[in-house]
Amino acid sequence: METLLVIDDERNICTSLARLFEPEGYHVAWVTEAREALPKFHEVHPHGVLLDLKMPELDGLQVLEALKASDAGVPVVIMTAYGTVKSAVDAMKKGAYDYILKPFSEDEIRLVVARALETHRLRREVGELKAKWSKQFELEARMGSSSAVQAVIRQVNAVAATDTTVLLMGESGTGKELVAQAIHERSARREKPFVPVDCAALPENLVEAELFGHEKGAYTGAVTSEIGKVEMADGGTLFFDEIGDLTAKLQPKLLRFLETRRFMRLGGRKQETANVRIVAATNAPLDKLVREKTFRADLFHRLNEFPILLPPLRHRKEDLAAIARGFLPDVASQCGKKRLEISADALKKLKSHAWPGNARELRNVLKRAGVTSAERIEAADIVLDGTGEMAEESSRSVRIQIEAGRPLKEITDTALRDVEREAIREAMEQSGGHRGKAAFLLGIDAKTLYNKLRGIG
Repeated sequence: METLLVIDDERNICTSLARLFEPEGYHVAWVTEAREALPKFHEVHPHGVLLDLKMPELDGLQVLEALKASDAGVPVVIMTAYGTVKSAVDAMKKGAYDYILKPFSEDEIRLVVARALETHRLRREVGELKAKWSKQFELEARMGSSSAVQAVIRQVNAVAATDTTVLLMGESGTGKELVAQAIHERSARREKPFVPVDCAALPENLVEAELFGHEKGAYTGAVTSEIGKVEMADGGTLFFDEIGDLTAKLQPKLLRFLETRRFMRLGGRKQETANVRIVAATNAPLDKLVREKTFRADLFHRLNEFPILLPPLRHRKEDLAAIARGFLPDVASQCGKKRLEISADALKKLKSHAWPGNARELRNVLKRAGVTSAERIEAADIVLDGTGEMAEESSRSVRIQIEAGRPLKEITDTALRDVEREAIREAMEQSGGHRGKAAFLLGIDAKTLYNKLRGIG
C-alpha cells in the first residue's frame, strides 16, 4: 500500500483528499500545521506528498525545501489557490514534481498523483537496477577479463543461486574476499548480512565466544550476553577467511555447526540455530594439512562442496593493466592527488614482475609510485621487490624443429601440439594432479582434459 501525505492548513481539504484516495487503495496521512509536516514525513515515509503553498507559520516553499533535504526522491505536488507563474517556477526549481491550482477536480488530482507516483516508482526501479548491475560487474571490473577470470565468474554465477558451501583457494592477494562478496551479492541472501571471520586473527582464548557468542558470566569479563558472528550472519553469508588457521579445538565444533546449523553459546544451556550460507577461503593447501593431521579430513570434505581456484596474477598478466587502472582512483585519493594515470612503459615494467603478493602487492607498488609521481606514474616511479623477478624458464620452453623440405603447416601443427601438451603438464603440476582444478586453470571442462590426457599418454 502506497502512502500519501497531505499538508494543508484547511482541514476539509485534507479529509476530502483522504476520502478520495483511501478507497483506491492508498494510505493517506495528513497534517494541518506546517511545523508538523517534517515529523509526520519521517513517521509515515510517504511515497508522495500533496503540499499547500500558502500556510500560516511557514511558507510552503520552506516546507518543500525541508522535505527534499530529508528525501530528495519523494515527489511533492504543490497545491495553491494563488497560482502565479513566478510561484510555479520557484516551486519547480526547489524540486516540486508538479503544480496544481485550487479548486481542482477529482480527475485532475487523481491524474497528477498517479503520474507522480509512477515516476517515483520508475526512478526507484532504475536506481535499484543500476545498483544491482554495478555490483554484478564489480568483480569483472576489479579482477580483469582474462579467460581464467571468466572461468571464475562462471563458477561464481552458477553457485551463487544455491546454498552450496564454497571453498575459495588461492594465494594471498588473489581476491578471495572479493569473490566471496560477489557470491553473496548475486545470491538470494543479498539483503541479509555478509559477515567475515578472520580465522588467523581470532584470539585463541576467545575464539569460541567470538564465533558462537557467550552468556553473561561465561568467563571473566563477560558482563553481558553477546551474540557471535554466526548469529550476526543469520539469513546471510558467513565468510571464513584463512580457514586453515582455525584452531584444532574449534574445528569439531564448526563441523557440528555445518552439519546441523545448530550451536550453543559459550556458557549457554540451550541449542541455538542460524540459517547461514558458508563460504570459506584458504591460501594453504588444506589437503596437505589433512595429510599432516593439522586439519580434520571430515571438516575439509564438508567445506569442499564447491571448490573455486583463484589463479595468481603471474598466470594472467593480460589482466594487470585493467587491475592497475582500477586501483588508480583510490591511490590518487590516498596520495592527495586529483587524478593519476600510468604510462605504457610503467605498465610494461609491472608486467616484468612475478607478483608473489598478487593484486595486494600491485596496489602497494602503485601507492608508493603515486606518492613520488606527479599525475602520471612513469616507469622510473615503479619500485619492485627483487623477490618477484621473473624466473628464466628456458628449461620448460618448447623448441621448434625445422627440417629441410618439411611443410610450414606441419611444423606449426606439431609446435601447437607440443605447446598444448606443455600447458597441460604445467596445469597438472600447479593443481597437484587434481584434474578438476587443472581443467579450471586451462579454461576447459574436465571431460575435455581427460581426453587430452589420454592422448598424451
